Amino acid sequence: MDSKLKIIVITLFCITFFVSSVFTFLIIVTKSSNVKGEPPPLKPINHLNILLLLDLSDRVQEKVNYGQSQRDILIIQELLKVFSQAVKRKLYIKSKDKFQIVVIPQETNPNFSDLVDAFTIDMSKFKMREKKGMLKSSTESLIQKSKELYQRVGKLNRYSGADIWKFFKEDIRLYIEDGKEYQNLVVLLTDGYMFAKNNKCRLSNRFTFIMRWNLWRFRNKFDWETEFDSGDYGLIKTDTQLPNTKVLLLEFKPETEFNNEFQILSKYWTKWFNEMNVSQVEMYKSYNDFSKLKDQIINFAMDKK
Repeated sequence: MDSKLKIIVITLFCITFFVSSVFTFLIIVTKSSNVKGEPPPLKPINHLNILLLLDLSDRVQEKVNYGQSQRDILIIQELLKVFSQAVKRKLYIKSKDKFQIVVIPQETNPNFSDLVDAFTIDMSKFKMREKKGMLKSSTESLIQKSKELYQRVGKLNRYSGADIWKFFKEDIRLYIEDGKEYQNLVVLLTDGYMFAKNNKCRLSNRFTFIMRWNLWRFRNKFDWETEFDSGDYGLIKTDTQLPNTKVLLLEFKPETEFNNEFQILSKYWTKWFNEMNVSQVEMYKSYNDFSKLKDQIINFAMDKK
């Protein structure tokens, strides 16, 4: 065997030995990191539970807020797009995502019982082979029923105010999913003020409403926030706890004659939800540019900044 052939043989041997050593090392490392032979835990799939709460008081009356009903329906459509994307990312068959619309109770609400079933989409209730088709038909039905809902509300002549405080005190837990499998996303459409005809309670500097009566002392004042904090102003605590829940409030309409009105409203709402232990709360004014609102919805739902 000539010298060149010897060199080739020795080189091949060295390469084989090196590869074999690396492979053996990787096997040892893998076994040592998993001594019991159990597979590493899979990353949990977070399902979305989107709860859309509607304040259908006089805020949706055309004489008060022209075009508000149409804006609400556009928001419903955008939230359904977010929901559909969440379902598709799980290839439909793995989805247990949920979408619910709830009308905040008020005395003058008509009976919506014939629409209730269409206001819920629960992907866990559908068979695997049905999920893709049911997502499409359910979203189309929900949009149609939402339009019918707003048409009925538009015919009302009396509004007693939506009792938002009572809903979060007594009913919200019925719609929240516990455990780490779900991310709850609560979206409330409101003008930022809180009023119900039969729920006007006060406990020291805490209230069940947000109206002119408990806003005036802070309006157009430079140091209003210091007085708010030192006096422990706010909404009365509900004792409701909402961990693993994000809250998004849309369509605030603060009175424009007071330059700090939005900040005061935000202070009331933020303090209230923080006392419920929500994981995140954000609120936005109503904008003429709907694309801006669309971005806010997507960014909040998808944790994009």
